[in-house]
Amino acid sequence: MTYSDLYVKERTRSEITDIALAVRDIFGFGNQCCPDILTAIENVLPRYLPQFALIPVKDGSIGEGKIAEAIFNPHSIRIENSGYRGLSNGEPSPRSDLGHELGHIFLHYDGKKSLPKYRSVRNVVFVKIQSMSGENQADIFDLNFLVPQHVVCEFDNPVDIAEWCKVPLEMAQEAFRLYGLNSRRKIHPTLQDIIDQIKND
Repeated sequence: MTYSDLYVKERTRSEITDIALAVRDIFGFGNQCCPDILTAIENVLPRYLPQFALIPVKDGSIGEGKIAEAIFNPHSIRIENSGYRGLSNGEPSPRSDLGHELGHIFLHYDGKKSLPKYRSVRNVVFVKIQSMSGENQADIFDLNFLVPQHVVCEFDNPVDIAEWCKVPLEMAQEAFRLYGLNSRRKIHPTLQDIIDQIKND
C-alpha cells in the first residue's frame, strides 16, 4: 500500500512548509544551500527519534522504481545501497528521494493507523476526494526542506539552484517558480506587529 492509497491528515502548503523549515532548524541547516542530509539523518535525527534508523537494503528490493521508502513502527527509512552511495556523493536524485521520504515520516507519522482510500460497499467503490494526496504533501515537504524560499531567493536562475543545492533541475525550476527572483520569506505576523508599533512610536 502506498501513501497515495491512504487517507492523510489534511494540511495546507503553509503548514507543510513550516514543518520542513522546523526540521531544517533541528538539523542546524540554517541558510546552507547544500546541507549534509545524510549525516543529519544518521546522527542528529536519532536524538529526537531514538528508534529511527536509515536502513540500507539491497538494490531492487524496494520496487516500484523507488530507491527509498518510509516505514513505520518503528519509524525508519529503507534506502537501496545505490541510493545510499548517491547520498554520500551528493547526487541530486537520492537527496530528493530521501527528503520526500523524510516528509512521510514527519507528515504521516500515524501512517499505520491510516485507512485505505478506496472502500467497496455492496460492489460500489467510493473514492475520498482529497485536496492534496500524501505524495503531494511529501513533495511539498521535500522542496521546502531542500530548497526553501530563504535559500532560493539568493539565486537568479533555476540552473544555479540545481547545481549549488544539488537537487534535480525540475525541483529547482519549481522552487524558482514559487519563490522567484528576489523574493523573501514573509515577516512573521508577530514581528510585523512589533515593527509597526515601533514605526508608530
